Amino acid sequence: MTKLAIIDDDVEILKLLNQYLTKNGFEVEGFADGETFLNRGETDFNLLVLDIGLPGMDGLEICKRLRQKSNIPIIMLTAASDDLDRILGLELGADDYMGKPFNPRELLARIKALLRRMHADSEEINDDLIEMNYAARSASIRGNTLDLTGAEFDLLSVFNKQ
Repeated sequence: MTKLAIIDDDVEILKLLNQYLTKNGFEVEGFADGETFLNRGETDFNLLVLDIGLPGMDGLEICKRLRQKSNIPIIMLTAASDDLDRILGLELGADDYMGKPFNPRELLARIKALLRRMHADSEEINDDLIEMNYAARSASIRGNTLDLTGAEFDLLSVFNKQ
């Protein structure tokens, strides 16, 4: 199961997101401050939703510290109307941001999109995926023979050699 961490000092937001995201198939753990999350460690989580305006260590500092040791996807939340916080968050390594107030459905869509991108980036490409039989001028993928024209086989041959 995909595990999300949410850091926000607003108890109502933590409760809302916990219920909504759990209902949508995620395991959620909430934190009221960044220090608790950093002490807990990010390695158990697949994604972090991080509020910028936190007591003590703010979200920008947490993002900066995480990027020194982790590639965990981060979506920042900000109530600030100033673009500077958003720009700083992205420059410090956040993957996305949303302004408060926000629509939970939009946040869910952004979480899913970011997880899809991260999963696609991490998939290994198997060089043996396409089997070429140059003598028979045929090709197969995982044992399934491809129905190729001569030109398609030639083109596939060029790409397969690179």
